[in-house]
Amino acid sequence: MNTEQSHQDEHLLQGKKRQDLKEMLKEVGLDTEYWLAQLQNELGVGSAQALQHLEEKDLLKLKAQTRHCWETKALETLLTLSHSNSLSTLQKSQQVHHTLQEQKDLMSERKQRQEEAVKTKEAEPGLAVETPKEHGLPYAKPLREVKENMQGELDRKEGTVSHSENFSDGDLVRWASGGLALQGIYKTRHQRDLIEKREELLSVPKDFTLFGPEHGTRMETKEFSSSQAESIFTQTIQKLGFSLTGSVKAEGWGFNMEAGRNHSQQAESQEHQKSHSQHSYFCTTKFCYVPLASCHFTIDKLKFSKAALQELKCIEDLLEQCEGTDALPLLRHRTEAFFHRFGSHANKGPLHLGGIYWWKAVSEGFQREQLEEVKKQSVEALDLFIKGSSNSYGVKITNSVHYLPSDSKAFSESSNFQNTQTKVQLSVAHTGGLPETGGLTLWKAGLTANNKTWCVIDRGFQLVPIWDIIFSSHRRDFKDPLQVANCLKDSYTALTGLPAQIQEGEELLSANQEAKLFLEDVKSWEVSDPEEQLKKLTHFMQMLCQKIKSYDTWIKICLTDRSLQDFLVNTVNFCKESSIPNTKFIKSQLQTLLDPHIYKATNFPQAHSIMQWIFQTTSQEELVNISQLSEVIKLLREKQNALLEIKAQSKSQETMEQARRKATYEINLCLNSFLENLEKKQHSETHLLLLCISASAGYNLENHTFKSLLGSEELDYLLNEMQKAHDTYQELKNTCRYRAQAFLVLTGLTATVGIRAVPPEKKMQRLALMRHHIGQSFCKEVEHVLTKPGAHHDWENLEKDLQLLIDGKYEDTVPSLHMDEVKRQLESIFHEKKDKELYHLREKGNRSIEQHKSEIEAEKKRIRHWQLSKAFPLKYFMRSVLEILQEQSETHTKLYFLQWLSVFLNNLTMGHLEKLCEKQNYLWSHMRTDSQKTSKSSSLKECQKQIEAIAREINNCSLGIEHILREVGQIYEALEEASSTRDPLFLSLPQIAADLMISGAPIELMDGDASYVALKWVAAVFDRVSEKIGNKKLFVLSILGLQSSGKSTLLNALFGLQFTVSIQNGKIETLTPSEVEVPVGEKYESIKQDLEKYFSEDPDSEVLIQWKANFENKLIILKKTLISESKRKSNELLCLKKSQENLDEKKSSYEKELLEKSRNLALTVKGKELTEEELRKKFNQLWNKWVCHVASILPPSTEPDIEIDSENILLEYFNKEKNMVDKIKSHSGEKFQINYDQHIQMSKKYGLFKQTLEPHDIESINMTTDHIHSRFTGIVDNIEKQKCDYNHNDFHKILKMIDAEMKALPTQDRYKFTVQYKIDLSLCLFKKASQIFKELHCTFKRANDPVNYLESKKEDFFMSFKISCQGATSIKTFVDFLWHKISPAVSTTIKNNMAPKIAGDMRENYPAFKGNRSNLEKHILISLAEEENFDKYWQYLHHPPSFFRDYIKQHISRYCSDKSETIKTFLKISLDNIKYVILSAIHQSSKIAQDKSSTASEWLDFFCDQLGNNLGFPRKDLVNIEHQEIKDYEFLKEAMSGTLGPTMKRIEQDFLRVYAENIIPEIEILLSEHLCGCWNQCPCCGAICTNTIPIHEGDHSVPFHRPRAVDGGGWYETNNFAIDCCNILVASDCSMVCSDGRKIPYKKYRKAGGEYAKWNIPPDSSTQPYWKWFICHFRSKLEEKYQKKFLDKGKIPDAWYKIEKQDVLDDLNKNNIQ
Repeated sequence: MNTEQSHQDEHLLQGKKRQDLKEMLKEVGLDTEYWLAQLQNELGVGSAQALQHLEEKDLLKLKAQTRHCWETKALETLLTLSHSNSLSTLQKSQQVHHTLQEQKDLMSERKQRQEEAVKTKEAEPGLAVETPKEHGLPYAKPLREVKENMQGELDRKEGTVSHSENFSDGDLVRWASGGLALQGIYKTRHQRDLIEKREELLSVPKDFTLFGPEHGTRMETKEFSSSQAESIFTQTIQKLGFSLTGSVKAEGWGFNMEAGRNHSQQAESQEHQKSHSQHSYFCTTKFCYVPLASCHFTIDKLKFSKAALQELKCIEDLLEQCEGTDALPLLRHRTEAFFHRFGSHANKGPLHLGGIYWWKAVSEGFQREQLEEVKKQSVEALDLFIKGSSNSYGVKITNSVHYLPSDSKAFSESSNFQNTQTKVQLSVAHTGGLPETGGLTLWKAGLTANNKTWCVIDRGFQLVPIWDIIFSSHRRDFKDPLQVANCLKDSYTALTGLPAQIQEGEELLSANQEAKLFLEDVKSWEVSDPEEQLKKLTHFMQMLCQKIKSYDTWIKICLTDRSLQDFLVNTVNFCKESSIPNTKFIKSQLQTLLDPHIYKATNFPQAHSIMQWIFQTTSQEELVNISQLSEVIKLLREKQNALLEIKAQSKSQETMEQARRKATYEINLCLNSFLENLEKKQHSETHLLLLCISASAGYNLENHTFKSLLGSEELDYLLNEMQKAHDTYQELKNTCRYRAQAFLVLTGLTATVGIRAVPPEKKMQRLALMRHHIGQSFCKEVEHVLTKPGAHHDWENLEKDLQLLIDGKYEDTVPSLHMDEVKRQLESIFHEKKDKELYHLREKGNRSIEQHKSEIEAEKKRIRHWQLSKAFPLKYFMRSVLEILQEQSETHTKLYFLQWLSVFLNNLTMGHLEKLCEKQNYLWSHMRTDSQKTSKSSSLKECQKQIEAIAREINNCSLGIEHILREVGQIYEALEEASSTRDPLFLSLPQIAADLMISGAPIELMDGDASYVALKWVAAVFDRVSEKIGNKKLFVLSILGLQSSGKSTLLNALFGLQFTVSIQNGKIETLTPSEVEVPVGEKYESIKQDLEKYFSEDPDSEVLIQWKANFENKLIILKKTLISESKRKSNELLCLKKSQENLDEKKSSYEKELLEKSRNLALTVKGKELTEEELRKKFNQLWNKWVCHVASILPPSTEPDIEIDSENILLEYFNKEKNMVDKIKSHSGEKFQINYDQHIQMSKKYGLFKQTLEPHDIESINMTTDHIHSRFTGIVDNIEKQKCDYNHNDFHKILKMIDAEMKALPTQDRYKFTVQYKIDLSLCLFKKASQIFKELHCTFKRANDPVNYLESKKEDFFMSFKISCQGATSIKTFVDFLWHKISPAVSTTIKNNMAPKIAGDMRENYPAFKGNRSNLEKHILISLAEEENFDKYWQYLHHPPSFFRDYIKQHISRYCSDKSETIKTFLKISLDNIKYVILSAIHQSSKIAQDKSSTASEWLDFFCDQLGNNLGFPRKDLVNIEHQEIKDYEFLKEAMSGTLGPTMKRIEQDFLRVYAENIIPEIEILLSEHLCGCWNQCPCCGAICTNTIPIHEGDHSVPFHRPRAVDGGGWYETNNFAIDCCNILVASDCSMVCSDGRKIPYKKYRKAGGEYAKWNIPPDSSTQPYWKWFICHFRSKLEEKYQKKFLDKGKIPDAWYKIEKQDVLDDLNKNNIQ
């Protein structure tokens, strides 16, 4: 090809691309010439293909160039269209480089097998394929051609793969499957509603990240006997995903999703009713599910999309406007429209992205009797098709081929139809991946290569209703979030008939009600004493904030209330008009109430004037006079640049907020001035145009202020729109008036910041505003358009007409008469006790108990199905009872019904029971008579048999409410286990029982007649009880014993032991023994008397007497322990207190002496005007002389010999060990290293052979050592925090810790630590501790040495000297000194307040921390399963305390990172509380001091008393300024108030800068204490004791044990794992072999001694999937770590491999698995 021809071709190609772009612009209705130019100029786009590369920021640039509102939507459509059209082209070019070699290798490996298969198939005469010439089944091609085609395909893809780019995680979830992951779901009773497309309900979460898939690749097969069933299944897969469609886990969604099987069955049953000759349909489809990534949307990350949030705000506006029942239909219609548009629920996931590859075989037109043969034929054809398509490379797979069996004779004979041959239509399709591929392998490679080809293939099944999202993420976006949530919830229930509940909102509702009551009182307020009234307001604001932990109610209800606004305005006017000279205190109060909350309040007209008065420094407001738009634009640009500069410098949020406030204030003044000037000049239309644009940016037309602070987005909008709209309007006005007016109206209707659409209600309001301003001045052309039929409802057509007017095409807006006329005219049974077998499990042959158990479980499932068939359909009686209980909402009605039903049931059996009882009484009396005659009468035995038979009959004849509820429980369990049907009545069963339980009706937990507990039923009931009563603590107390054995008496006695603790700190000097012994002794005697009475009066005292001595001994031990521990601790505290007092007394005496000397010096210079430098020089002369004097008279201090102390303590502790002195002297102090020969002693196997150290033993030993080091660090850190001097007892603490940690380790059958380990580790830690204690002593000495102490106080004494010299004129110095002392106290108080607040918020909002440690462990297990990190599992299994601490730390750090706004709110509340306390103290102390003419010292006394315990602020720190001469306490109050705000701001900023490192350790301590408990592990399986008391009496226990393999347990004399749980083993006939060779039956496990004797392991057959999944998933890791195999009796049952991770997570969410 020559160069000229090449240029011509290139030119033609460019022209074609430009024409394609032009066509696309036309398709979406955009002006081609204008937008071709804009695309070229703004983005350099000149072809349709380039559109696919545009990003969100590029779209925003284009939107800035739109001339009409509808163009914004058109641009979005253009981008979506270009993406979908070009995606196929893009995907064709994507393939991963590393897959190329893989495909070539695979091809080579299969070469021989493939050729043989092809030859075989070619030789078969029995198959014929009906297919177009250009297509054929892949296996029909020669291998060489396949190879060549594959090579060509791979080479072609290799050439283009480098050009592909992946989506970011956020873009991927936004674009995959058209944004399906972000779309809402309308949950109703109808399946169709669930699979319909909705708009995006959610926005992509901030910092969104995808993780690896939670599912594995799966192959599934489905069969259908109707095309409708197949269609619904396919749609459901596409919209809801694989998990929900392919399982029965849709129970909470109210419908059955087992579409394939059930639809087929339904179709078959219908077909049976038709004639035999009717033709049928059969489809079998097989699909490969390939997940590549997953994510969860946590509730706190769920945020509405802009469109959804805007619509919800419109619903809120409608709520405000509508009153009475007449508005209900309108609201209901609006909310229904929202549900249909966005859905009612969001889905939390787990979301999976990837692809699905489908093969399908369809047969139609056969006769019914041929179905089985057709099935067989279709399956065979599909299998052949799959093998061919899977093995083909470079072969284009046909979309549809037909398979025709050639052996028609055999087919006809089997089906009795001689002339029928059935074609099988074969096809292949895929969800995700490249659109054209050469088979499954290449499709997978393309899918893996680029995430742009991924689709949403699974959405999980965890739903969150939109009303809960309002409370979790959008409270501040609504004026009254509770009202909006209730409206949505009520509408949803009315529309769907499904129950709904708001999880949060009770506290908010209570706070809102209190606020409204308080505001009623405010209506009557007159400004009289503003300080007191503002104090009352501040107190109320704090109460609200403490209640709901935010300022929402204060902002949205209080600050928007007209009466409160009037009072605040009147207060400001009162201060202005009365000419109060000192208003700083009042301003400080107002600032606390309003800053920054007032900027978030709506409809507060005088907000800016109030804030201006608070912050103004001059009496006159600066005059602003703006007459030109250019001046407004200039100011907008200046403020925009200022905000951008702050953002670029990454300054704090507070700095940005301050800048935004200033910008909003100045722009508000400027805009008001300009609009007023336009009005004065009678430029009404220009005025209206700019007013509409300003209003769309938040300008309030009534108050002439912006509703909220302006940001960069609003300033950008005002800058662009004001100038552009003004210029366009002027240009049109000069041409034609009606065109200008049309532009004004269209701009007024559609102007909006960003891409948000203006809702119809707002448009109605805006049109009314424009009519109000312009009135009759509209041109006839504009008036015609505005008065057309439906103009105020059909906004789209109105805006099109206005655009036609702007373009000068008035004629096009006039419709024909016909169309105008048309427009005017249009507007029971119980479960077999198969469970008992689970308690008598035994080995059978070479099967383990777990293998036997799997068989029993399968049998249980069969029984459940049989039970279900007997119970359903429900009989009339049961259905009637349940429907009545379900329909009656009033509790008293239900109880009334049950009472009368009970009476009715009693009447049914009363007569027969009376006869039975009479007969029983007769036999009793007859038996007593006979027994007196002879003891061995045969009649006695006969009577006894008859009595027992009658008792059984009485029991069988009894019929009551408990039997009905028992039947309900069985029905629920049968449906839960054996049916996918989710009838609404079934779903309501637990709720019915929960309502009855809450109302006081007894609910049976165990069927006493059969000793059976319906666990799933009971769990479901308690779940509903928990949902009903909310997050409240429930205490369950139980006691077991014989009837009338005094259980209640015992409880009273045991829980009556309470010791009174007395905050007398500073008053007790000594402690006599009687002060401790007497109260303890009195309580002991009281309990002893109760115990004596109990044992003497109980009817079974002879049986119980054996326990009496045991109880008495325990009480004596308890008494002695309490007395000795109380004495020891008290004496330690008193000694510490005495030494501290001596030191304080010495410091105080020096302070008084120096203070006196400085005052005397001040008298010599009083009255002289000396500079700061001269005053300091005078003071330094005195200071240096005096400090030298103090240093000379101090006695020499005795230094402790810490090294000698540590050696002596070690020698005393290890006094039985040889050569300890040499060991201590020779220790180098280096880092501790484990010597396995010296430090570890291996146990003997079978009592004969010493075991060898394995890798997992070494890992466990190292983790134990690391844990002891960690505990050591914690002890030392705690000692340093106390800031006390060195104490030799601290060494003993370290030894006690080492001892306790080694004793707490679970019994190791394989090894134990030697004494040498303990010695070497103690030497190492003591060496470290000695160095730390030396530094601690030096620090303490520096801090408490009188000379050092006085040096640290030098500035305080100088301030005192300065005040004495200046006299009454030094109030500023006095205030500075006081705030210098208050500030550290405020910082400390804030720190002490914040840690409990954050810990409390985490306990409230983080499910993991809501309950006790068992609940925390559940969430830990969930996170471990999601992460699938074996190393973390290992730490959790073998060192749970350290793992738990790490887990808590990680969550605290994440909270501090994610919840920064919440922390700021808590900080603001705490600061406001302290400001309120300080302001109150200033106010009260100044008032009292003024009345009493008090001295400065007395004012300080009053001030500190007013602060009370709210601030840790000692009065003694102020002695240096108490001699100040103060005459004007009002001036002092103003000076103190004026400094309050800046000081608090500085403290706030200081805290936010370093809060994490300061309070995270405190939060960890609080949460750890809350979640502490016993850490003892089961010696058999390693499960952790669930007792919440760390050192508790009685046995250790857990609700669920683990398979022994989890902890490394194996079978005797084998290297095979044991997969049975210990709770199952103790119910079996198996035996354990102890390390000494003893064989002990598991049933008598306590005889093994040691830890076994301390554990209660009840026989139980309960099964949990978690650890079964864990074993299957980490099989190889476990085998490597423990050096055992899962063979023989340790073979993993097949059923375990079927357990998916999602099954495990679902089970964990229902139960607390250990």
